[in-house]
Amino acid sequence: MALIPSQRHLFDIPDDIAYFNCAYQGPQLMASTEALIQGVHSKSTPWTCKPIDFFEAPENFRHLMGKVTGAPASNFAICPSASYGMTLAARSIEPSLKPGDEILMIAETFPSTYLTWKRTADETGAVTAMVDAPDDHDWTRAILERISPATRVLSLPHIHWGTGAMIDVEAIADAAHENGIWLVFDLTQSIFAIPFDFDRIKPDFVAIAGYKWALFPYGLSTTYVDPKWHSARPIEETWMNREGAHIFEKLAQYSDQYQLGARRFDMGEKSLPTLIPGGIAALKQISEWGVSNIQDTLRHLTSRIAEFVTDVGLTPVPETCRSPNILGASSTNGLPEGLLPALAAQNIYISQRGNSLRFAPYLHSSDADMKRLEAALRSAF
Repeated sequence: MALIPSQRHLFDIPDDIAYFNCAYQGPQLMASTEALIQGVHSKSTPWTCKPIDFFEAPENFRHLMGKVTGAPASNFAICPSASYGMTLAARSIEPSLKPGDEILMIAETFPSTYLTWKRTADETGAVTAMVDAPDDHDWTRAILERISPATRVLSLPHIHWGTGAMIDVEAIADAAHENGIWLVFDLTQSIFAIPFDFDRIKPDFVAIAGYKWALFPYGLSTTYVDPKWHSARPIEETWMNREGAHIFEKLAQYSDQYQLGARRFDMGEKSLPTLIPGGIAALKQISEWGVSNIQDTLRHLTSRIAEFVTDVGLTPVPETCRSPNILGASSTNGLPEGLLPALAAQNIYISQRGNSLRFAPYLHSSDADMKRLEAALRSAF
């Protein structure tokens, strides 16, 4: 296990702030902030922007996504949100669905995922179905038991966004491929906090919102598209995604050919000089840390939190089903009234989802933060 010491010096987080809410929104690296500021200033001098500048930054971003994930860079499309990526997946798969085909998700799946597939079901006659929440948090078993001959699409997270309960995506992938089921993941709450073996799992699509664990600026995200879908119709017909787009003098000579790989699925204005540089800075830093090291460090932090929340009477997700980066802890007797505002008044930030507290530390978390959180919880319960 390789633990990373507190990286607080890389973030603009005051010493009196104890932020355990990365599942809500990740903190921004100071390097990203500086890159974003430079990007904003670049728009003030448009005469300095060359045609090639529209394409170099997106390709650098794509290259770094491939480097960090180990997946081919050309399989990543640049998009503004996870819902954009989920819509891309649904519209690509939609022509192959027929009435009665089942689109299977987990109970309390994130709204953007459910709403996307609900629309697809309405359009095609397919049906949406939910895997009931297991009392023991073993989503893997529950999903495998629920798959039926009618299941054509599995649309799943890596971990449950509310409790942090983890899904064995490799076991699920094996079952999906064995049964000819299309596999769509939303890795918003796990990307770069938990390794995901794209080559082993072979997903059809992976949607990722970048503003949480990827540390991207808000509004910058990415979607993985397996090569078998690279001929699907994109959401947008932007000029930037066609062959020869870099030759501005010939833009009116319309090309019927898309650029290679998942580039055809990029959103319009993908160069985003006010966003892409911030994402590039984040990817460089994450690459330097290493995803496996990030995972080990976050597991160490959440395990420590699990110990003292148990002492105050909360029940954390069992270790066998627990993700390394998000810890959900519930109470059978209910949570104290006004707990989150009381913690926020002490500059301690966590989330509540239903009857569960959600703790999501990151590499900025310090020993002092942990001690303050523990003391505050012991006082509240």
